[in-house]
Amino acid sequence: MIVQRVGGSWRVAPIPSIPSARLTGVWARSSTDAWAVGTQDFDSSPKPVILHWDGRTWQRVAGPAPAGRVYAVAGDANGNVWISGTNPIPPYVEYPGTLLLRYAGGRWSVTYGPKVGGNDPSLDALANIPGTSSFWGSGTVSADGFRLTGVIERTR
Repeated sequence: MIVQRVGGSWRVAPIPSIPSARLTGVWARSSTDAWAVGTQDFDSSPKPVILHWDGRTWQRVAGPAPAGRVYAVAGDANGNVWISGTNPIPPYVEYPGTLLLRYAGGRWSVTYGPKVGGNDPSLDALANIPGTSSFWGSGTVSADGFRLTGVIERTR
């Protein structure tokens, strides 16, 4: 569910029907360019959910990662949109690090952040460093398979 403030009241925005979707992040560049992200997880095979607002409607956008979870979204001074998450690679048991999806000039690219102590962090929040293409991310990493530890990453 996405709620929008229209005039002096809140209203539920119509979004595409996506069974078992959980939205976890939203970011807006303007009143006609906003992004929401989350995960569809109804069959134990999580899939990223990416939605874009064009000023009139929310539409689902196909991203470059067919499997995994996405948590946060932020934009940078160069017009890029960044999304963080986790993305298992086949056979879906190895994670190469923090998943970072980048949308620039109408094209997606995939990169991975560093492992922390040999483990894969998940960044639950992203914040652009104003005037740059860099950002900070915060989240958690499993230190020993059970205990979670806070982590902060910065891109350069």
